[in-house]
Amino acid sequence: MLASGTWRLVMAAGWLLLGVAVLVTDPPTLHLHLGGLDFSAGWIALLFAGYDLARWWGVRSAYLRQRAAEEMERHRTPRRRTDEPEQERNPDFIFDEPPPEKPQQ
Repeated sequence: MLASGTWRLVMAAGWLLLGVAVLVTDPPTLHLHLGGLDFSAGWIALLFAGYDLARWWGVRSAYLRQRAAEEMERHRTPRRRTDEPEQERNPDFIFDEPPPEKPQQ
C-alpha cells in the first residue's frame, strides 16, 4: 500500500476533508496571523492536500512509465547472440563506406 502511492492519496483526502471542515466552520481559534495577514488554517490543510496529490501523481506516473518500459522490453526482439558468426554483408547495401574507385581508362 505504501509503495503504490495509495498512502499519499489517502493523506490527500484526509487533508482535503480537514481543510474543507475548517474553512466551513471557520473557528476563530484556527486563524493564523503571519506577516500581517489573517487567514484560516484550513488553507494550510488544503495546501498539504495539494502537495500530497502532487506526490501521488508523481509516484503513479513513474510506476506507469516503469510498467510501459517493462512491457516494451518484453515485446522487443532479442538481440543476436555473440557466439554466432556474423553474416557477410551485401555490398550493394553498404552505405556507410565510400564507393570503390572506378578504374581510370
